[in-house]
Amino acid sequence: KTVRLGGNDIGGEGVRRVARALTRGCQALTHLDLQCNWVNAEGALQLARALPFCRTLAMLDLSSNLVGDAGAKSIAGVLPEVKALTSLNLERNNIASEGARHLAGGVTRAKGLSHLKLDGNNIGAEGAGWLALLPPHVHVAFALF
Repeated sequence: KTVRLGGNDIGGEGVRRVARALTRGCQALTHLDLQCNWVNAEGALQLARALPFCRTLAMLDLSSNLVGDAGAKSIAGVLPEVKALTSLNLERNNIASEGARHLAGGVTRAKGLSHLKLDGNNIGAEGAGWLALLPPHVHVAFALF
């Protein structure tokens, strides 16, 4: 099952409602697309709390939002619990080196994650160093500007 809500400007209230719905039942959900929805760090925290309920979620797209370092930390913290997740898209989310550090730790502990997209962030050389420590099976896409 795929849920595509990209580009709907659902904002904080919308993502809270999505997160609440996920905690009530997302057993068949494999793809969740929330790109371009003004999801900020608080929204990422709400979503992170719901993700462990999504046992079949393979792809999460949060690209073009406002997740930032704090939101990246929230998402990274639950990655090991979302065992089916193979692809995480956090492109264009104002994530810097601190967020990259948290993501590197979370992705390392999440054994199934194999694709991490971080293009269009500001991870810098320090963040790139953290991401370089990821296991070889993890494909990371990002560009340094």
